[in-house]
Amino acid sequence: MRSVPFLVTVLVLCTQSAVAQGQQVVNLVDAKTILLDSAELAKMPVYTSLEKALKEPHQVIRLHLKDAATDLWDEIFEDSLQQLPASLTKLTFLQELVIENYELRTLPVWIGKFPYLQRLQIRRCNLRMLSREIAPLQYLKVLDLQDNMLEKLPASIKALQQLHTLNLSGNRLQHFPPEIFSLPALRVLNLSDNEIHHWSTPPADYVARSLVEINLSQNHLKSLPKTLAAFPALVELNLQNNHLSEIPFGFASHGKIRRLNLSINGLQELPSDVAHLEEIQELDLSHNHFFYFPEVICRLPKLRSLDISHNLLRELPEQIGNLKTLEQLSLNANKLATLPAGFEQLEQLSELVLWKNNFTHLPPVLLRLNKLVKLDLNSNRISSLPSTIGQMKNLQVLILWGNRLDELPEEICQLGNLQAIDLMSNQLHHIPDCMAQMSSLKVIDLDHNQLSKEEKQRLQQVFAKIQISLD
Repeated sequence: MRSVPFLVTVLVLCTQSAVAQGQQVVNLVDAKTILLDSAELAKMPVYTSLEKALKEPHQVIRLHLKDAATDLWDEIFEDSLQQLPASLTKLTFLQELVIENYELRTLPVWIGKFPYLQRLQIRRCNLRMLSREIAPLQYLKVLDLQDNMLEKLPASIKALQQLHTLNLSGNRLQHFPPEIFSLPALRVLNLSDNEIHHWSTPPADYVARSLVEINLSQNHLKSLPKTLAAFPALVELNLQNNHLSEIPFGFASHGKIRRLNLSINGLQELPSDVAHLEEIQELDLSHNHFFYFPEVICRLPKLRSLDISHNLLRELPEQIGNLKTLEQLSLNANKLATLPAGFEQLEQLSELVLWKNNFTHLPPVLLRLNKLVKLDLNSNRISSLPSTIGQMKNLQVLILWGNRLDELPEEICQLGNLQAIDLMSNQLHHIPDCMAQMSSLKVIDLDHNQLSKEEKQRLQQVFAKIQISLD
C-alpha cells in the first residue's frame, strides 16, 4: 500500500513540474497511480477550511465544508452561500468533496473539472437541479445528494459508468429515475423519503444489473413491479412506509434476497411464491394489517429474524416450528393469548418479544426453548409465574413490567444466567431473598409496585451489590 506522505509528495512534484513546463497535470500521472482505494482515501487528511485549502491546493485530497457559520467562505466570496467559487478547480487532485448546509441550489457548470473525484456528497444545500456537466467525473464512485430538493436527474448521469453508490434520499422525486437503469456499476441505490408513486419497469436494454441494495422506504408506492427478475443481484430491498396493500404474485420469486422490509404498509396477506425466497434471512412485516399469520413464511429455510409485530394476529400456525434457523422473533402488539405446541421446535430462538398481547400466564412451551436469552412479555395480563420457570437456564434478560404479578416463585432464583429483570408496574409486595444470591444478576427494576417502606429498606440492604430501582 502506498504511504500517504509519499503520495502527496509525488502529486506535488508532478504538479510543480507541469506548471513549470506549461503542461496539463492530468496527463502527467497515470490515474491508477493517483486514485486511492477507500481505505487509503480514509487515511488522507481532511481539509475543513476553504481558505486553507486554496492556499495549498495541490495538497488537498479530501475537502469537507460542513459548517457555514465557522468557514471564511462568506467573508472571501460575494454571494458565496449561493454558489461555489471557481477557484475550487485549483484542487487538481481532489478525490472527496463534502458540502453540507449551504444554500447552493445548483451546482456550477465546472463541477466536472475534478478529474480524480471519487466521492461527491452535497447534503442539505437546497439543490433544485443537478448540472449536466457532472458527466466528466469518470471516476466518481459515490454520489450522495441526500436532503435536497431534486425532482429529476439529468440524462448525463448515464456517463458515470463507475458509480456504485447513489443516495437521493430526502428529495422530491416523483418517479423512479429511469436514468438509473443505465449505470452498470451501481450497487447501492437509496431513494427513500421522496414522493415516488410508481416503480417503473426497466427498458429492455438496461445495464444496471449489479444492484445489491435498493431503499424505497417512505415513498407513496401503491403497487410494485410484477417481478424482480430485472435485478438478479438484489440482496436487500426496503419498502417500509409506503401505501402497499398487496404484493403481486411473481414479485417475490427472486431467490437471492436476504433482507426484505415491508413494514408500515397495508398488507393483509402474502403471495405463495414468497416461498421462493430461499436465501432470505431477515423479514420485517410489522405495522401491517395481518389477521392471520402467513403460513408461507414457515417455508423459508434460512430465516433468522422475523418481525410481524403491530398486526392483528390472534393465533400462530403449528408450522411455525419449521423455522429451524429463526433466532429473533417479534410478535409484540398483536392479540395473542397462547402459543402453539410447534413453537418448541424453534431450536435456535434466542430473542422473543411478546409485549402488549393478551397473555394471562407464561406459555409453557417457552420453558423448552433452550437457547432463549431474552424474553419480553411486558404489558400483558400475567398474574403469576410457574414454579417451572427455573428451567429457562440460559435466560439473561426477562422483561415483565406492566403485568399483574403479586408474587414471585422461589424457583426464579434458579435462573443462574439472569442478568437483568424488569418487574416495574406490577403488584408485588415481597421479593424472594434468594434473588440476592443470583451471581449473574446485575439489574432489577421494581418501580411502581406495592412494596412497603420497610420492604424497600430491606431490599436496599439485601441487594446492596445489585443495581436496584425502587421508586
